[in-house]
Amino acid sequence: MKAKPQMFLVVEDHPEVAQNNCDFLIKFDPSAVCIIANTPQEALQHLQIETPDLIVLDLQFITPFGSQSAKSAFKLLELIFDDYIFLNILVYSSEPSWLIKLVTSINHHLVGLWW
Repeated sequence: MKAKPQMFLVVEDHPEVAQNNCDFLIKFDPSAVCIIANTPQEALQHLQIETPDLIVLDLQFITPFGSQSAKSAFKLLELIFDDYIFLNILVYSSEPSWLIKLVTSINHHLVGLWW
């Protein structure tokens, strides 16, 4: 019986960066499926259909006003931490100070994986 291919969900609003992330992940498992979501809201729609093996999430997204905001990514992470306790997550940001706000939640999420 053939194993189900891994599925990666990349959440990134810059198409080139998103594709590069997928290309990098596929190098580890050429049979994997990589889905790109341009927004955290689009990622949530994918999560409601199927849970990926890994979600790769940029923390900052362009707002309709042209500025960068982490608000929608934080909302998505909050949902993941509450409802998808076994989901593997990779979060990155060009602004590391945003990640400090996630330390406690990430530590609790990691604990959930080992219990």
